[in-house]
Amino acid sequence: MLSWAQKRKFAVLFIFFALILGISAFFVLSFREPQKVKEPEAEKLSIIWSRFFETREGFVDIAALVENPNNFGAQKLIYSFKIYDKDNILITIKEGETFADALERFIIFEPNIKVNERMPERIIIDIKDAVFQTSFIDLRPKIDILGTEKFFEESFSRVLVNIKSREEKSLENIEATIVISAEDQNAIAISRTQIPFLGIGEERAIAFTWPKNLNGASSIEVFFR
Repeated sequence: MLSWAQKRKFAVLFIFFALILGISAFFVLSFREPQKVKEPEAEKLSIIWSRFFETREGFVDIAALVENPNNFGAQKLIYSFKIYDKDNILITIKEGETFADALERFIIFEPNIKVNERMPERIIIDIKDAVFQTSFIDLRPKIDILGTEKFFEESFSRVLVNIKSREEKSLENIEATIVISAEDQNAIAISRTQIPFLGIGEERAIAFTWPKNLNGASSIEVFFR
């Protein structure tokens, strides 16, 4: 049978070893690297079309309609447009950066690209370094199109689009891009305008213009970002 002194000795040893184990566990947990959350595998973005649009002598607008097939967005996309002439010789390269919301169809648009006297024949867009994240917040503004007025039979064509905000907060610096397509669904014109401010539930008309006749125009589509 253990004496009182022996019991006390065992108690002190037990407390000592318990403290050592507790301190060791603290340091192990403190310096262990946190486990990284693995982002899901993402499908490549789909390029639906890429086009150039003659604006004035020596200059073109270039654009591409892109679709994100993923249920999560990309905060950063690096892209480059390459413009070639009829002899497949590179005219110029235009690079930029954008983003993609989940399941979004959006326009990448670069206006007033200088090509001098060389006539473009085709363009290619390359998208790389896409960083997809399941936590990326949807940035698309909720805007309804109430109606449109089209004036294509004039030398100075224009489209008026009546819009209304469905957001519960005011919107600032909205980009509105319009694509005009022919009956065969090929894009024949594009334009962009900035909306500096749109209040809660506000309605307004925004205008898009082109310094030429757009005969053959059949349909329009407007993209907000």
